[in-house]
Amino acid sequence: MPDPYTVLHAGFHKTGAAGLHKILDRNEGALQKRGINAVHHRHMRKNFTAPCQQNAGGSRQTVMDDRKLRKVTGRFFDQVKKDGPDRLILTDQNIAGSIRPAIKTGQLYRHAGPIMKVVAQQIPFTVNEIHLVVRNYADFFTALYLDYIADLKRHDTDFVTPQAMCDAVFKRLSGWHDVVRPIRSQFPRSKIILWRFEGFDQASGGMTPLLQHLVGDTIDATSLETGKRSKQGPAISNRAVAELGLLMKTDGAKVKRETLQAVLKAYPDDPPFDPWQDWERAHLDRLYDRDIVRLGTDKAITIMQPA
Repeated sequence: MPDPYTVLHAGFHKTGAAGLHKILDRNEGALQKRGINAVHHRHMRKNFTAPCQQNAGGSRQTVMDDRKLRKVTGRFFDQVKKDGPDRLILTDQNIAGSIRPAIKTGQLYRHAGPIMKVVAQQIPFTVNEIHLVVRNYADFFTALYLDYIADLKRHDTDFVTPQAMCDAVFKRLSGWHDVVRPIRSQFPRSKIILWRFEGFDQASGGMTPLLQHLVGDTIDATSLETGKRSKQGPAISNRAVAELGLLMKTDGAKVKRETLQAVLKAYPDDPPFDPWQDWERAHLDRLYDRDIVRLGTDKAITIMQPA
């Protein structure tokens, strides 16, 4: 049996991956009828992504040795082979590692190199295409911080303030070039397709152009069921974040989650949370544009403009 045409969507976080996962999962049956196996992202995360990260040392969990890793990923791909797809879609926004430490370090996917080395070793097929979605630095870190404060219950008293995050970004930012480079080096035979998240915001159909590339030309991506949009939580304002900072500074981990949520809802009228000054955003935008141009000089990387 020939190997399937394999497409890897490796994220990244805060770039619409969750929405793509929902569409692919919802249309599993329709895709299978066309010979397309879009592995459920949770199944992939549990049986492939997480074990690879544990083996590479990019996870806090117990390190998984090479023998056990091969056994776990072997079972994963044995099932894929059993299904006999013509086209295989592997997608998980966590493939390059955890992004949460970036709030403190200002660095994007610090362990991407060793993790992607393991990932490449464990995929038994030639990966024909790798799709990556990047986002401008200011909005990316803002979105990360909003996730951070929405999940404060899991964090200790070492509260990271917005200013601390911004300072870390300006001191130690590692750009998208430093993340894409190890992926490019570990998959030298793959076509790397890089999408700018900002283009999806303006393009009609949202992320449909990326979805069409993932599923191939045997099915029209616009015919896939999208389902209802998830309800968005309340807007988070600058004032709410400031009040949270004071609360965490005095009471730390003792603060109940209900109290944190009450603070977020108490100040909805302030401007939406934005930790950056105008000159900081302008500087980060210049860095972002420079990195995109730099990535575009690599002949193996195609920069897509969906708008």
